[in-house]
Amino acid sequence: MHSRLENAVLATALACCAGGAMAAGSNDLDVSHDLATAPYFLFVAKDEGEFVDTFTFTFASGSLPATASFTIDELSLGSFTNIDWDDTAAATLSGGGLAAPMVLGEAGIDTAFSFSNVEVTASPMVLTLKGVADGTGIPGQISPGTYSIAAVAAPIPEPETFAMMLAGLGAIGFMAARRHRQG
Repeated sequence: MHSRLENAVLATALACCAGGAMAAGSNDLDVSHDLATAPYFLFVAKDEGEFVDTFTFTFASGSLPATASFTIDELSLGSFTNIDWDDTAAATLSGGGLAAPMVLGEAGIDTAFSFSNVEVTASPMVLTLKGVADGTGIPGQISPGTYSIAAVAAPIPEPETFAMMLAGLGAIGFMAARRHRQG
């Protein structure tokens, strides 16, 4: 249980962050970001009602293949903020060279979705989130639904990189053995 002070602090934080992520005139977001240049994080405040948010992640040439991880966390503040995620397709990850879309449904009240270490071989990769913001909210202060999204990608080293690393380790081992024989 949250104390009144904790609720007030959380409400203030939500209110401060809420405005920047909402789409003008619509409850749906359509965002693009190049994951090869930087990780991605966004705090999203939703107006009351249904939404379908689409995040398109591209990868600059030369940065593939890569592994990518995506985490979505619903932020709940009592009855003020709540999202009723789609039971069968709350989060769908597609593209990026996947053979078939990866789909997750709602898993509970305080829901978190995660796609970890997904191998990306083509650009773009699309993450689609579906739900209904149905909290009571506080007009002008707290939105009826809130969540955060984080995405990171790391290149997969090429075989030549592994070969150079093994050659370097071999050279170090050779030098250590030679010193041991001389010493």
